[in-house]
Amino acid sequence: MTRLQTLLLSFAIAPASLLAQFYSYSDPFTSISSTYWYTNGSVIGGSTGLTATSSSGGSVIYKPAIAAPAGEYEVATTLTLDTGCGSSSSCGTYISYLNASNDALATGGSSSTGSFYDIELQNPVFSGSSCSATLAFNKYASGTFTILASATVGCNSGMVIRAVHIGGSQFIVYVN
Repeated sequence: MTRLQTLLLSFAIAPASLLAQFYSYSDPFTSISSTYWYTNGSVIGGSTGLTATSSSGGSVIYKPAIAAPAGEYEVATTLTLDTGCGSSSSCGTYISYLNASNDALATGGSSSTGSFYDIELQNPVFSGSSCSATLAFNKYASGTFTILASATVGCNSGMVIRAVHIGGSQFIVYVN
């Protein structure tokens, strides 16, 4: 098993509209429930959360329908970063999928599958007590992978990345 991606996903889906009903689902991924998740690639659940077991990664895509209003939701992801990988640039990529098809899997560019938007924390680099990484917002559709935005952000194990979908192709992304 590689240490490519370890993810503790406190997955909360809630309508973005404050007047709508609130629905919440949280999963620490100690195991992967086929009731709630489609799995793609190679992933397992365990005491540290969701982990990819091969260098080609894996994904879990939420199955149940999201309550109205349609297309408005929030996904909050809590990351357990591999702080032991040192100062190399290969400390993994941590991905949250948005508006994803059941077979969505980001494998790097045009070899990805399905269709999706994703938020990626790419290759966190640790130097002493500080950490930095690239946060990228991407779209994959019809065989085309497009980087929509990216920036360097501070990071830490336990950080939370929140993505709010407010309809259409509009998203707001927060990093704790």
